[in-house]
Amino acid sequence: MEFGLFLQAKFKPVTFYAGPFVYLVRGDFTNKGITATTSDKFEENSILGGAGGIRINIYRGLSVELEARYSEEFSAGGLISYSF
Repeated sequence: MEFGLFLQAKFKPVTFYAGPFVYLVRGDFTNKGITATTSDKFEENSILGGAGGIRINIYRGLSVELEARYSEEFSAGGLISYSF
């Protein structure tokens, strides 16, 4: 589960956005193999993070987006999308 509050600013054709988020990740994992059964639990140390990004509208529904996030570690990614 994740909840965030993001603000954005549009400067045609570019949109900037950023904000904090709160999330909760917990779970159990069980692997029943042929020779042994293993189980483990995972839980995040922090529930706070932040993200920011930029979306560029290239041409009639075609856009490029780059986003960076930080919670316990830094991650970044990008995508190209076409909306029709």
